[in-house]
Amino acid sequence: MAPKSPHTNESLRNHFHLTYEVGKGSQIQPPCVTILEWTPKNVTPLFTLDLVGKGVCFDTGGHNLKTDASSAKAMYGDKGGAIAQAQLFELIAQANLPIKVRFGAGWVVNVPGGFATMQSDIFQVGEITIEDGNTDAEGRLVMGSILNYFAQHDPANITTTMATLTGAALIGFGDYMAPMYAKTGPLAKVLQEGMQVAEDPVWHMPRTKAALKKLQGVGDADLYSVGGSYGGSMTADAFLSQLAAKTTQFVHFDIACADTGTLGFTPGVTNMDMFAVRGAFEGLKLHIQQIMDTTARSSSYN
Repeated sequence: MAPKSPHTNESLRNHFHLTYEVGKGSQIQPPCVTILEWTPKNVTPLFTLDLVGKGVCFDTGGHNLKTDASSAKAMYGDKGGAIAQAQLFELIAQANLPIKVRFGAGWVVNVPGGFATMQSDIFQVGEITIEDGNTDAEGRLVMGSILNYFAQHDPANITTTMATLTGAALIGFGDYMAPMYAKTGPLAKVLQEGMQVAEDPVWHMPRTKAALKKLQGVGDADLYSVGGSYGGSMTADAFLSQLAAKTTQFVHFDIACADTGTLGFTPGVTNMDMFAVRGAFEGLKLHIQQIMDTTARSSSYN
């Protein structure tokens, strides 16, 4: 029988299996998940929102070890997505926006070792099996576990993920811009408008079935975690999309640029983890106004 990790946590393993698997290799810092919920005061929520973030407190790459010292140096910032979502959660609560919000983040240290997850390990998540194609593509597993949990427990109307996720985003968009993946429609439009109001450099990217096909029929499971050398940011979004609730409007921000220390363009914001947060906040306010205007017009006709 294989030895168990010194941080075996059956509850975490049962409910957030992938997050547990990514973090179980660390003998110092155990993996954990934070979930916070907030309901607006003295106002009826117009919609529900799930915020999911990648909280990799340091990323060595696991058994797919990072060998470039300069890239590994920035890996303390690999928790940027979780921090950003926590800050967005706080902004919404401070403003008492009419949104019921749930925040979820997985906090792990990704290291190799005797207890660590290995490349080609296969996991059961909900109704699908997932093969780990690269232990250095751990962020999508951490968030995917929370997405799956939220999908099974009262999924929100809108779900967003934020993560310092892929080098492909840096290659494609530089260290000053982030791709936002969302189905083309009203929500994507107001989020993009919010980014412009906040002067956050975020670019809307559409979803394609081709990206998902790169993850299916590749390994020995239903879904492979990585999609090859091309379009790595797009296939990461495709992977996450498969674990989000089918009923939710899913939006993914690949803020890899925050990992490099880029400050973004938002005036007065100096914390790298705030990248895209002000823009998302402004976009949500525009979405609220849109709903209120639609409701008012409907009432006037009746």
